[in-house]
Amino acid sequence: MPSQRLPSLLPHAAPGALLRFTRHVGAVLAGLCVAGSGCAQGSTTGAETASAGQAFAAAFRQAAARGDAAALADHTVLPFLYEGRLVGRATFMAEVVPALFTPAVRRCLASPRTRNVAEDGRLVLWCAPYGFYLGADARGRWHLEEFAADGGQ
Repeated sequence: MPSQRLPSLLPHAAPGALLRFTRHVGAVLAGLCVAGSGCAQGSTTGAETASAGQAFAAAFRQAAARGDAAALADHTVLPFLYEGRLVGRATFMAEVVPALFTPAVRRCLASPRTRNVAEDGRLVLWCAPYGFYLGADARGRWHLEEFAADGGQ
């Protein structure tokens, strides 16, 4: 029997749209796990996930404070959406880290006054002008998922 090609689920989507869609679905599922809504057998509880998130946030903040581009890349979902394009590890380290993790942002992330704010199953670290969104994947591993720029801060 000849193989038939299945139609694309997103026939007119821009390149990378399916990847971004998949990430958002994963983030929603991880959020359900954080809320304790019955994840797959053997998954962590909401309290364990929250504890893992706090530990990850501490490690992320330390890497940022040091300006350690390699460690920050290790802590990030790659490819990473930056300025409308998905960038890999090398570009993340060479372009994104210096642009987002300025000396002022690094000092802010190192400060004990900067809190980890819980939001929709994720943690957000606000250091003007950016918010760094940390979240767990379906396996409970935490990463920097995205950032937001807040021009009002």
